[in-house]
Amino acid sequence: PALILVADGIEKPGNIGAILRTCDALGAAFLGSGLGTDLVNPNVVRAAQGSLFAFPTASIERDQAVAWCRADTTVVVAHPDPGADDLWSVDLTTPTSIVIGAEHSGVDEQWLRAGTPIVVPMCGTADSLNASVTAALFLGEAARQRTSLRSHRGSAQS
Repeated sequence: PALILVADGIEKPGNIGAILRTCDALGAAFLGSGLGTDLVNPNVVRAAQGSLFAFPTASIERDQAVAWCRADTTVVVAHPDPGADDLWSVDLTTPTSIVIGAEHSGVDEQWLRAGTPIVVPMCGTADSLNASVTAALFLGEAARQRTSLRSHRGSAQS
């Protein structure tokens, strides 16, 4: 099933590049929404280490991105709300768009209305994570669930 990482409003080229590498490594497409920098910015390209050219990427207006993702996927939104569902309990095995916002401003309100807020449970004193780290956690959990589901289906057919 489709797995799309939506980077919403992220401005730092290094974060965008690191997210692109993580998407490539874990089998997700990348969609930029309201980015503060261009995908071909030299710092994005450098941080992506070639991944920018290895898998599907696009950058479109936020309104279009929200409409497209809502129509074709379940939208989950990384959000620090302690009352939100936690990442370890949400099903990421269906067609899913994972929305990650900028560290200082989070995701745009449009995304919060369009999807389900999901929190990364944290044990220490940190109250937030770098956007690229959050993306890696969400994509890693999606990959784990999808691999587990494939293994389960394969053993059920034997």
